[in-house]
Amino acid sequence: MYMLIVYAGWLGLFGTLAFAIWKGDTAERLGAGLNFGLAIVGLLIHLLLPLSWRGIGLLAADFALATGFLLLAMRYASIWLGVAMLFEATQFALHGYYLVADKRHDYTYGLINNINTTAIQVAIVAGVVYAWRKRSRRRQTALDIPA
Repeated sequence: MYMLIVYAGWLGLFGTLAFAIWKGDTAERLGAGLNFGLAIVGLLIHLLLPLSWRGIGLLAADFALATGFLLLAMRYASIWLGVAMLFEATQFALHGYYLVADKRHDYTYGLINNINTTAIQVAIVAGVVYAWRKRSRRRQTALDIPA
């Protein structure tokens, strides 16, 4: 069952990236790319770092993703980026708490981590849908203008 959840998570990350590349604008593509890239970094942290360093590595990865979302939000001023930043802040706080409290990752950690990751993906997908519809409306409006 655990591996099914892991595979579903990676499928969701890849699907979000593919949808953003297919139908999103620049902000959505960059946000999805950042999210997917940092997921790869997180996987590498789990595979390559010893257990004692994983907390710091995950905290640094979350800091990088939060900073990336912040820079995108400042550049593109999109609501979905603000929502994604709030969920990433929760993720950063989660890793910070477990690092400072010197707690092992437990069920609560996994649950919050997966909810946050999914919520960030939902925010990106919502941004893609919004950008796609906005582009469609603009195109439709341009076609409706009498000559």
